Amino acid sequence: MSLSLRLLVLALLVIGVGFWSGQQSAAPAQEKKDMPAAVTKWEYKVVAETPNEREMNKLGADGWELVGFTLDPAPAFRYQVFKRPKR
Repeated sequence: MSLSLRLLVLALLVIGVGFWSGQQSAAPAQEKKDMPAAVTKWEYKVVAETPNEREMNKLGADGWELVGFTLDPAPAFRYQVFKRPKR
């Protein structure tokens, strides 16, 4: 076998291996891209009385975040809604 034919076979072999290994490494990346991101699960707390600043700081230290509240003037209908990632 001549030198030029050997070089051609070697070059084709290198190109083929490079192409094949590129295809193998692209497959897992594509699978990861198609997978949905992890979904955060939440837990909620409804507080009927209006918490003072100290109570709000305690809720925050425990991981609770205020996400909603009512503005009803009647005390019986005042609520605060808190959420945090489920533990």
